[in-house]
Amino acid sequence: MAMSAFEAEVLTQPQALQGQLSVYAGPDSPLARLDGLPGGRPTAVTFLGMGTSLFAAHPAVCRLNALGIAARAVDASEYLYYHWEDSRPGLLRVLVSQSGESPEVKKVAARLAGKAPFVAITNDESSRLARAATAVLPLLAGAEHSTTNKTYINSLAAGLALAEWAGHRDPRGALEPLRALPQAMGSLLTGWRDAVGPLADFLGEPAHLDLIGRGPSLATVSQGSLILRELAHVKCAGMNAGLFRHGLVPSMRGGGLMLAFAPAGEMEGLTLGLVADVVAAGGRAVVVTTRSVPRKEGWFPVLLPPCGKLYAPFLEIVLVELLGLLYAERRGMEPGAGIPKITPK
Repeated sequence: MAMSAFEAEVLTQPQALQGQLSVYAGPDSPLARLDGLPGGRPTAVTFLGMGTSLFAAHPAVCRLNALGIAARAVDASEYLYYHWEDSRPGLLRVLVSQSGESPEVKKVAARLAGKAPFVAITNDESSRLARAATAVLPLLAGAEHSTTNKTYINSLAAGLALAEWAGHRDPRGALEPLRALPQAMGSLLTGWRDAVGPLADFLGEPAHLDLIGRGPSLATVSQGSLILRELAHVKCAGMNAGLFRHGLVPSMRGGGLMLAFAPAGEMEGLTLGLVADVVAAGGRAVVVTTRSVPRKEGWFPVLLPPCGKLYAPFLEIVLVELLGLLYAERRGMEPGAGIPKITPK
């Protein structure tokens, strides 16, 4: 079987991230552009994007709030009509669009023009979004033609770098924990069919798959649900683990399927407790962790290379991409076929 465009791009994700990190840590780092923003460091940050670009901001939002900076991520179309904030001292808007041409994000940029500074995170520095921005953080992911992969990974990194800058930390130094990720991603990609095949066999041919997580892993929950549907038409629902507990455990009776993300950390026990209840109700769960979990009836643990919970989304999404790719192949589909890179107006 010929390699699909999606698989070819997925296999280059470690190199794309490594290249971005090298530039961001170098003498001509794009992060220096942030120092020229009017008003200096923000006291509040709002990330705006659509789909993948929005989901990638979630770890940065978690980091900013931990640093004492009020942060949120809002769907750009909802923001335009229901959540618009008047400019106030200390607020920085960050517009994320991998193409730089997402219609909703461009509308936000046009509305801000001449009224408030904003940062653009994009893969195309010649795009309309980049040209309108006060400062640009480029993704440096290279060309991407299939369902989003490299640009999502590099969006995660750009958002985290901006969060460290906003928190009055050296963003170059803060990138240091990310340096181990390309190698860890590479380990997941090597011989991936042998590793992901048993996982797909455990899930079987799912009519429906629930994805759950907490904190930074909510990025994976949202992005994973989207790309599984795009790649292989697997019908999914992504949900906060706490919300799932409120009334949905009984829905797993009779064989419900779950993909749970539970990296080591303070919330790990709560997520694993929910998985135990789902299995007790008759469901089955793949549990993706960074700390070993024993395999038992109804559980299929997947151990990722060790990393902090803030960085687990980089590795979690690779696993989901590979699962989606395998499902597409088993269904005789071209992964992500027919999905446009830029949503038309």
